Amino acid sequence: MDTAGLPMALALGGDPANIEIHFRATLVMPTAITRANTCFNGDTATWEFDQDDLYAGPFPMWAKAKTP
Repeated sequence: MDTAGLPMALALGGDPANIEIHFRATLVMPTAITRANTCFNGDTATWEFDQDDLYAGPFPMWAKAKTP
């Protein structure tokens, strides 16, 4: 859409003020995760957040895994 020069909200046919964006970030570590500031299972941690979470400031994401 950027290549076509269209803002994403307009390309989706909506009003930019009414579009909400949801993010999902997934981290896969080489060994099992032992601690994280999100839910984790085995070697995978996943964070989910909305655009409003980013307006408040930095959105920290961290995970610690077992040493090999």
